[in-house]
Amino acid sequence: MSGINLPTIPADISFEDFVNLVARVLKELQWFTEGNIDNINVRNLKAEKINTGTLNANLVKISAANGSKSFTLDTNGIVANNGTADTLKFDLATGLLTIVSALIQSATGFPKVEINNSTNLLGIYQTISESIRVDPAGTSGNPVLSFFSGGQRKGFMQYLSPDILLATLVGGASITLSSGATLNLGATNLINMSCSNIRINNQNAYNNSFSYVKNVAAGVPTFGTITVTNGIITNVT
Repeated sequence: MSGINLPTIPADISFEDFVNLVARVLKELQWFTEGNIDNINVRNLKAEKINTGTLNANLVKISAANGSKSFTLDTNGIVANNGTADTLKFDLATGLLTIVSALIQSATGFPKVEINNSTNLLGIYQTISESIRVDPAGTSGNPVLSFFSGGQRKGFMQYLSPDILLATLVGGASITLSSGATLNLGATNLINMSCSNIRINNQNAYNNSFSYVKNVAAGVPTFGTITVTNGIITNVT
């Protein structure tokens, strides 16, 4: 049975035939109410609300009234479009999910991780004013990692080919190695310092002499001396 067939009622129908006719119509209606509707009977469906357990379709597309925005689900995957560009793509074949922006946060809003598509920024926030932000382009076209506290940018690390710049933006602030930490440089590397208030072990390093470990044999260190005059190493023994 593909469609409902409503019979005509003759003018001279008998009561018995009328009862049989009503029974036949009720049977047809029961068939429809039990969900036996196929594509022969439905060409266009308009509904305010559809409740279903399973929806089988090759293509599901939800569009805005003017068609400018859409959400599409088909055998290839899922695509969301804001009317200008695809803002989300999920490829069923590869499992690759592509999104232009994202926000992952706790129930209270912070901490959170945000990918901002308008600023091309990756931000990690403890609060709105305490954060670390990564800008792949930076202000000069070079990647930069910035540190914010109190809502203000306090320092940053930036690649300025061929160098990496580590800087503070607070007057009097220091870049400090933790206690017991070691700064290792290769044999051909240099430390260039342009200030006259250089201190090593809290001693003036602009004009002074310092001991250093020259060699270690059988666990016993041998010390040498470095002499600095006007910020220049003038003697090493």
